[in-house]
Amino acid sequence: MTIDKVTKEFGGLKAVNDVSCTVKEGSIVGLIGPNGSGKTTLFNVISGVYKPTAGTIMLDGKDISYLSAHKKTMMGMARTFQVVKPFNNISVLENVMVGSYLHNHSHHRSEEFAKGILERLEIDQFADEYPKNLPLAIKKKVEIARALATSPKILLLDEVMGGLNPQETDQVLQTIVKLNEEGMTIVVIEHKMRCIMAIAEKVIVLDSGKMIAMDVPEVVAKNPEVIKAYLGDEYHAEDK
Repeated sequence: MTIDKVTKEFGGLKAVNDVSCTVKEGSIVGLIGPNGSGKTTLFNVISGVYKPTAGTIMLDGKDISYLSAHKKTMMGMARTFQVVKPFNNISVLENVMVGSYLHNHSHHRSEEFAKGILERLEIDQFADEYPKNLPLAIKKKVEIARALATSPKILLLDEVMGGLNPQETDQVLQTIVKLNEEGMTIVVIEHKMRCIMAIAEKVIVLDSGKMIAMDVPEVVAKNPEVIKAYLGDEYHAEDK
């Protein structure tokens, strides 16, 4: 995926300002920055929730800049949301089946496909539970499962480890790494630098809508501009 000079304005405010980057197929890319830096807005532009004010987004050689969210999903893009919002009045399995109907029009095939995803994420024991009765860590995995049900080539994860304890965080990290090893391209927004340092091949840093750095994690963590804008002077990469 290639993002070229993408800008998103709301009135006179540039929430995303002239951002350009390339996400290599099969890679994990981290997207970090302070609150209000434009991370989720950029995700919304990429995924089709918003249309860009300017710039282009290319996927597999095709311009997808102004396509609707559902058309981008059909082309192989899926995303999760920072605040999980499952369908609470249907089961976990049925939640995942909603996504699987995109490519499987048979009820039986959709059900079997959804069951397979729950097994991959090791949450198949919750298939018949209602999401509202589950802990946050499981809800986060259900959110990932719903996205995977659309058979994406590229997966956008918006703070899927937010609010989790260290053990739960490590479980989600393992899931992300496993999906990537299976060939999935992943872009992840995350505030926990330990997580980004552990899995990302490249890190993109936004501040006030602008991209201020893009490099391997070790280099980004030592960038003075990144430290000033986001990490803080007390941050030491080797301690994370």
